[in-house]
Amino acid sequence: MIEDPSGLDSVRASWDALAVSVGAPFGAPAWAEAWWRHLAIEGARLAVVAVHAGDELIGLAPLYSSRRFGVTELRLLSGGLASRLGILAGPGREPQVAAAISEALADAGLRPDILRWEAVDAASPWPGWLSASGPDGRLHHVQDVSERSAPVLRVGQGSYEEWFARKSRNFRSQMRRDRRAMERLGATFRCADRASLERDLAAFARLHSARWEGRGGSAAVNPSSMAMLQEVGEALVENGRFRLWMIEGPDGEAISAQIFVAAGGEVAYWNGGFDERWGKHHPGSLAILAAIEDSFERGDDLFDLGGGEAGYKERLADEDRPVAWRTSYRRGMRYPLARLRRLPEQVARRGSHKFRKRFGSLRMNRLRRLLGR
Repeated sequence: MIEDPSGLDSVRASWDALAVSVGAPFGAPAWAEAWWRHLAIEGARLAVVAVHAGDELIGLAPLYSSRRFGVTELRLLSGGLASRLGILAGPGREPQVAAAISEALADAGLRPDILRWEAVDAASPWPGWLSASGPDGRLHHVQDVSERSAPVLRVGQGSYEEWFARKSRNFRSQMRRDRRAMERLGATFRCADRASLERDLAAFARLHSARWEGRGGSAAVNPSSMAMLQEVGEALVENGRFRLWMIEGPDGEAISAQIFVAAGGEVAYWNGGFDERWGKHHPGSLAILAAIEDSFERGDDLFDLGGGEAGYKERLADEDRPVAWRTSYRRGMRYPLARLRRLPEQVARRGSHKFRKRFGSLRMNRLRRLLGR
C-alpha cells in the first residue's frame, strides 16, 4: 500500500510498463499522478496498491480514499475525468492480484464502505472480483448505476484507405469535400510537439470553452485541469502517447484541437473543441480523422472514441464497447448511510438523459457541477 506520493517513485517505471502492456492509456502514472497533484479533492488520501511477484510488478490498483459523514469511499485516480479506468494486472493473474489488493487494504486498516467504478469497461469483472474478495470478509453489494455507449474502431487491420473505403459513400464524399475546402482556404493539419504544446493547449482550452459557453459551461477546462494536461503532455508528447491534433487557419489561428492519449497500441480520445465559424466544414471530425490516419501509420491496434453517443462516433466506429458506472457497498451498520451518500449523484446520472431532454443541457450541466462539489 502506497499512501505517500513519494512512495510512487519506486514503482513508476514498472507501473508505466504495465499500463503499456495491457493497453491502458489513462492508467499510466503520468496521467494518474498529474491528476492527483492538480485535481484531487480536499482531504483525499492516496491508497495505491502495488502487487509484486518477486521483483516483478504484476498488478496495480490506482486508488485514493476520502471520508465524509463517517463513510469511507475508494475511487480510482482521475475517476470522472477519463474512460476505461481500472485495475492493472498481467493477463491470467487477475484473481491473484484481486486477492492481494484486498489483503493489502485490510493490512492498512482501510475497509471502504463504498468502492466506486466510474466509466469502467462494462465487461470488466473487477467490480465483482474485488467485492468478492472483501478485506474483512463482509459481503459487498455491487449496484449497476448506469451505462453509456463507447464506440471503438480497429486500426491494426489493413490500411487507413481500406478502412475509410468501408464507410458510407456519403460520409466519404463529405469528409473529402470538407478537407479540400479547408485546405483551399489555407488550413493546415498537424500534431502538437514539445515546442508547440503550451500554445496548442491554450488553443484547446479556448475552443472547448467557447463550444460549451452557451450550454452551461464545461467542467473539463479550468486552471487545474489545464495544469494537469500540460504536465501530462510534457511527459508523453515526445514518445507519441499524448497526441493533440490541431487544424490551423491561414493566419495561424487554431480552428480545431482534439486530445488523445495512447498506450500499448490503444488510443483513447479525451476531449476537443473547434471554431464554430468553420463549423460547416466539420473541423472536429476532420481532426479526428487525421488522428485515426496517424494511428494506422503508427501501427496502433484500437482507437477508442470514448463514452457518449454522437453521430460522428457512429459513422467512424466498428463496434460499441460500453462503459459503466458501478458502486460496491460494504454490508454493515454504515450500509444505509453509504447508500444515502451516493443517492444524489446516482439519481442525477440515471436520470440525466431524461432530464436533459426535459430541462436542457444548460440546467443539467449546472446540476452536475453542483453535485460535484
